Amino acid sequence: MPGLARMVGSHVKVVVTSRLTANAAAGDPVHGCSVHFVTAGVDEGPVIGRAEVDVKPGDTTETLAARVLKAEHLLYPRCVAAVAAGWDGLSQFERVDVEGDVVRLTVPR
Repeated sequence: MPGLARMVGSHVKVVVTSRLTANAAAGDPVHGCSVHFVTAGVDEGPVIGRAEVDVKPGDTTETLAARVLKAEHLLYPRCVAAVAAGWDGLSQFERVDVEGDVVRLTVPR
């Protein structure tokens, strides 16, 4: 998410919460996260992997944020492992069921 690289602690939670609320209010059908290579700009580096979850009817900021956090926990270690192993830039699609929620991942292979 743009702007988060320069933020720490509770300030990050406030910004993320406001963005989740705005996305849900706008009727976006999905929300998610991405992992990038670090560059001078925030979230401007090449994307290593992405994850998305469905925005469900009746979602609160907290329930949506909890599903995105589960997606982050799936995505981040896959990206780190692939880069550490010399990732060649190719990606694959995965669908993972996490406690009844489907997380769609585009991850390094």
